[in-house]
Amino acid sequence: MPSTPLRVADVLRSYGEAFLADHPIDSHHRRVIRHLLDCRTAALGGHLYECEHCGQQVPLYNSCRDRHCPTCQTTRKQQWLEDRQQELLPVPYFHVVFTLPHDLQAMTVGIPAPAAGSGMGNLGSVSNACAFLGLNARILTRAEDMEEGSSKETSDRSSW
Repeated sequence: MPSTPLRVADVLRSYGEAFLADHPIDSHHRRVIRHLLDCRTAALGGHLYECEHCGQQVPLYNSCRDRHCPTCQTTRKQQWLEDRQQELLPVPYFHVVFTLPHDLQAMTVGIPAPAAGSGMGNLGSVSNACAFLGLNARILTRAEDMEEGSSKETSDRSSW
């Protein structure tokens, strides 16, 4: 008979008290730990399922629905991943990271997300301007080979 997979709550039950004795945490994190410990246990209540054929009764306990709970969020995570997979085009993808110099980062703090997004759309223009000025641009990419399922990381220094 296969064993039940280990859950985060099982680890917290075994080692949580000792950890919290040495590492004090704030009330928000304590509440999350309490939710994880109570998830799908009698502490949150539940209902009794009865088989129509044999009459066997099985308790089904309520979940905590905490956004940090891996037990509760696994189904939502899987659905989100499947939805994103449906949006992918059958082409290789590249992840490009542009890092601002530390002195310029302070200027971006107050920019609303939609404005920052439109700024990201202009990065192609910025990189072309760098090339025109003869500046070297460093591009970090993570290429995913969709056919083989492997990934490789590359660093390319070039002026366009």
